[in-house]
Amino acid sequence: DTRDATYPDIGADEYICDFLVWRGRTSTDWADNTNWQQTLVPTITDNVLIPDVSLKSGNFPIISTAAETNDLTIYSGANLQIQPDYSLTVEGTLTNNQGIDGLIIHSDASGTGSLIHSTADVSATVELYFAGTQWHYLTAPTEDAPLSLFNTNNFYFYDESIPDSWVGGLFDDEMGWTIYTNPTLTSMQGYAYYYVQ
Repeated sequence: DTRDATYPDIGADEYICDFLVWRGRTSTDWADNTNWQQTLVPTITDNVLIPDVSLKSGNFPIISTAAETNDLTIYSGANLQIQPDYSLTVEGTLTNNQGIDGLIIHSDASGTGSLIHSTADVSATVELYFAGTQWHYLTAPTEDAPLSLFNTNNFYFYDESIPDSWVGGLFDDEMGWTIYTNPTLTSMQGYAYYYVQ
């Protein structure tokens, strides 16, 4: 064990933390290094902990930039939000102990927030913004999204085994576009939804 003569310490070895810990001392800005206990903004190699700071600063992180981490753990009582048109990439494991209120991905007229990860069964609230009275093409951003979120009279899926056609500017429901009646949406399945504003 060697000591630094220029910057001596009291002789105890310092503990090196394996995680960057959110404190929110200054604001809710993820990209502000003063909000992190170690005064470092996370990178793709950093493991991150988001504890419940409601009794301390009360500032939970909001991502309004492109952000990335290795592992990310959201504690019970905590939350993390991704603003529209911004993103979070989690290279390692994503753990959300707060459930659907712990991770919120926002959407509005400016865009939709993005979360890229490979951990199965992560609870989240995922918004999807629709504008104008028109057809929208979409896919379910999560597994088992309930069909009840939509007006089911105007919700279709495309059955590739049936030829499709348009009749008078509307889908002909006897062709490839078929009214969807399953109670949940399937991820990676394409849908057409006529949204009435």
